[in-house]
Amino acid sequence: MTPVLEIRDLEILVEGEEGTRQAVRGLSLAIARGETFALVGESGSGKSVTALSLLRLLPPSLDIARGAALLAGTDLHRLPEGRLRELRGGRVGTIFQEPATSLNPVMRIGEQIEETLRVHTALRGAAARARVVEWLRRVGIPEPERRIDDYPFQFSGGQKQRIMLALALAAEPDLLIADEPTTALDVTVQAQILTLLADIQRELGMAILLITHDLAVVRQVADHVALMRHGEIVESAPAAEFFEAPRHPYARELFAAIPTFAKRGQTLAGIPRALPQRQPGARLLEVRELAVHYPLRRGAWGRTRDWVRAVDGVSFDLHAGETLALLGESGCGKTTTGKALLRLLDGPRISGSAQLGGEDLLTADRRTLQRLRRQIQIVFQDPFASLDPRMRIGATLEQGLLALRPELDAAERQRRAAALVERVGLPG
Repeated sequence: MTPVLEIRDLEILVEGEEGTRQAVRGLSLAIARGETFALVGESGSGKSVTALSLLRLLPPSLDIARGAALLAGTDLHRLPEGRLRELRGGRVGTIFQEPATSLNPVMRIGEQIEETLRVHTALRGAAARARVVEWLRRVGIPEPERRIDDYPFQFSGGQKQRIMLALALAAEPDLLIADEPTTALDVTVQAQILTLLADIQRELGMAILLITHDLAVVRQVADHVALMRHGEIVESAPAAEFFEAPRHPYARELFAAIPTFAKRGQTLAGIPRALPQRQPGARLLEVRELAVHYPLRRGAWGRTRDWVRAVDGVSFDLHAGETLALLGESGCGKTTTGKALLRLLDGPRISGSAQLGGEDLLTADRRTLQRLRRQIQIVFQDPFASLDPRMRIGATLEQGLLALRPELDAAERQRRAAALVERVGLPG
């Protein structure tokens, strides 16, 4: 039987300042109807590049040197652009790794999903809108009849990932390419999404190419596993065989690095030394009764009819040397709490207090807030959307130093930027 997808001897080259190198080399795989094929590996191993190449969505610096990608026998690499556009979103659905950058920020989410239905199905008008509501409900968006008319920024990161899932499945594709589809989801919603995918897969006979580094997800859903490293597949086997008896040393190293109760108190593989024990010190941050309420407007005059309580009465203390984990399902207010402390929200009504070193973040004037931001920073949920694609990484790092540490000269900023890159494990 012809596979839904077959990749033969794929080689992808990347152009850089130091010349051309292979991003993917000699990659071959086949996915049958109704099968979930997991492509796993560390960041930078070539998983996402492989997926982007299937529908010719590679950035200009990457090029397909050779190989074929056959969808039910048709080579996707040889199709004209017009024919390929008919397949994208229709016979091939894609869930991209960065949902925030995959959704159009100036279109309501219902319009974006309905657009897919108009292009790839016969549904129109009320029937198309009803199908969109149905998909939003199936992927776990609350009150889909109301939220269908909201914009992407009105949803949490995990909810945007669910919307992307609805967008990818709306036209009931033959093949779903899922690039880290559950990364932004809490464990309860992750389980729901995986169950939903399995149900739809059985219903449609859909093939799934699952790209992930999460071995727990792979073990739960995959039929076949291929492990990538440095641009090539180093091991490929049925899922049960891969987890019971991994052959490649790298696969065994990955399993040794997975924390389990049996390894409690032991040093995991890949960690060169035990982390130092830290003793909590003085109280740095004191949050009391923090509330973030968004106005819910209705009618021709846009009057406020009600308030959405995104955060309601949150209080906690954070001490020097301490790590405080704020846990909860997607949309419960975790990210909103962090953004409120840094005054990065525009539109909601914010109340309560947040004292950093005795100074209130929520009432600080502009100059005071700039000074306080030297001492409180945030790592955003979506790194792709946080980095300016037109700036080099060194310049991006220096920009923060220039804004918050203007007394540093250019040479010192460059030195610190280079040191930071090395410290997070990237080659300078």
